[in-house]
Amino acid sequence: MRRVCRLLLAAWCVLCCTATAAQAQPQRIPVPPVDQSADDASFQAFKAQLGPAMQGRDPQFLARLVVDNRPTGFGLTPILEFFTADPCGLGIWDELARAVALGCVAEDQPPADEFDGPRPEKQYLCPYLIASEYPESLDLFETVVAVDANVPVHAEPSAQAAVVGTLSHEAVAVTNTIFGEAPNATADGCAPMLWHEVDVAGVHGFVNATRTLSPVDCRFVLSRLPDLKEGEGVEGWVLQDIYCGD
Repeated sequence: MRRVCRLLLAAWCVLCCTATAAQAQPQRIPVPPVDQSADDASFQAFKAQLGPAMQGRDPQFLARLVVDNRPTGFGLTPILEFFTADPCGLGIWDELARAVALGCVAEDQPPADEFDGPRPEKQYLCPYLIASEYPESLDLFETVVAVDANVPVHAEPSAQAAVVGTLSHEAVAVTNTIFGEAPNATADGCAPMLWHEVDVAGVHGFVNATRTLSPVDCRFVLSRLPDLKEGEGVEGWVLQDIYCGD
């Protein structure tokens, strides 16, 4: 009888340890791509012009896009300053183009008496990442999302290193980030992210930072406004807000 009890106790311990180990496994959270603007003809016409304009740093396009240069975001920075006074090399142009290319989600319209300024006919938040659901245990400031399918996880921070796993449209916690050199000595905080170190599902490795985004990277609110004046807006769309961080 004692032998049977010992065997049962041993089996119970194994089950508990297995369950604890499974719970301790770092999570990989599915974040499927979403684009609720895909069937919006006017937004797609706007999107077709946005990429080339952002790549060319077109000031005339920007002037049409930013109709109201009001303070925005958590630091209440005038919108145009994001594009003209960026100490890190004006990367916001590329961030806007990439955010819209990845996909956007429709924003709920606030009540008319709570909206400051012309009420939009429609709004999109780009990219879609912040609108996804994440477990409360996940610190979004220490999380990245692989925004492509089959993003390789390398054994070392090198594209030539062995591939030990992949991530496909998934959020994972970052344990460390490897940075490159800042563009110049005065560009404090502008060193580019090169690799994210991750531990996920028993796999330890490094993910190319250019294949990921953080849920709290810059998000852009684009609005279709009625009664725009000549020369205002692009296909009826304007940049309404920018939020960077939480």
